[in-house]
Amino acid sequence: MAQKTIYIHIGTHKTGTSSIQKTMSNNDELLLANDYLYPRQSRVFQTGHHNLVYEYYSPSQFVSERGSMAEMLDEFEQSSASNLLLSSENFYWFEQDHIDAFISHLPKDAEKRVVIYLRRQDEFLQSAIVQSFKTLLWKEPIDEWPTKYEQHGLRGDYAAILQLWANAVGANNVMVRPFERSQMAKGDLLYDFLKTVRLPEVHNRLHAHNAENISPGNITLAFIQAYYNNISSEEEDVAWIAYQKEFLRQLLQYSASQYPTQQRYNIIDANVHRQVMAKFAETNRLVAQRYLGRTQLFTEPFKQKPIASVENVSLSNADHIEAFVQCGYAVNDKNVRRAVWETRRKSLENRKVLKKTYDSLKLHAGQLEEMLHRKDKQIDQLKNKVARKGV
Repeated sequence: MAQKTIYIHIGTHKTGTSSIQKTMSNNDELLLANDYLYPRQSRVFQTGHHNLVYEYYSPSQFVSERGSMAEMLDEFEQSSASNLLLSSENFYWFEQDHIDAFISHLPKDAEKRVVIYLRRQDEFLQSAIVQSFKTLLWKEPIDEWPTKYEQHGLRGDYAAILQLWANAVGANNVMVRPFERSQMAKGDLLYDFLKTVRLPEVHNRLHAHNAENISPGNITLAFIQAYYNNISSEEEDVAWIAYQKEFLRQLLQYSASQYPTQQRYNIIDANVHRQVMAKFAETNRLVAQRYLGRTQLFTEPFKQKPIASVENVSLSNADHIEAFVQCGYAVNDKNVRRAVWETRRKSLENRKVLKKTYDSLKLHAGQLEEMLHRKDKQIDQLKNKVARKGV
């Protein structure tokens, strides 16, 4: 029987992970014909295996119909493949107990290898904050993020994250790939990934996924900033949040088509670069030394780009009105409304799960409180008994 190998692609975020996942999903039959299973069980939106992460890390988001760990492993067992390929950038958020539980449920006799792409922290931060800004997660003035970047929750200590996985599978089985084109095989992310998982020969036969993630320019972000400045931040209704997300998606498309030559947002100057990279200089050196056998993790020099912020964008009231009216019409389209309400339905289902969990915890807390109350009474009775004997 051939040795089974399980590849666990853990991201990170903002390193082309979604593009890799969609390419793998679109070519799963070709992969299977070459002895690699990219399982359909546990996929979310036909991309990555995020349901596996939710099963261990965030049970309230786990959807049983999308497939569990047991069902995914059964699919692997029933297939003819010797290699299992799993991918989710959300694996990156696992703590040690999640990793240990996850690894313990994989076949004991299978070799486990972790694949991770690491992006230079200053570039990661800018990309992540833009993503958060266009998806309602960051509504403060975006040009101020360099002074508040630590609020963004960056897990930039790559050495600490990798150590958690090394504890579970061994450092020799953690494959680190710097997210720099000059360090990628043939300067191509997809080819580099396939080579890392020992399957480069299928590269020319894959139907590669074209990225759909719009990278907003400074004009687009100025529109979003204006939108945030004019809506209530206190509204938490699920339907309203879904509406806002769809409005922003339409705004991204509108702005990209109406302002195709806008400058790409960039606020990283030499000072921001030095500040962020100095914070992680030592841990980056440890990663390079331990996993790559060298002293430098990132080799491409910092390249100063023209600063393109939101503050220096000049848009008239008429520009804003036209953009918001057009996007409002698009969101109110019948098909879009249906999608928004479907999102609301799924969110309400998640709320029911959370409420059930909350009620269970509340009941448990009540039982504990009652038990402690009984213990307090017993202690008081013992104290009284001891006091009487003392008398």
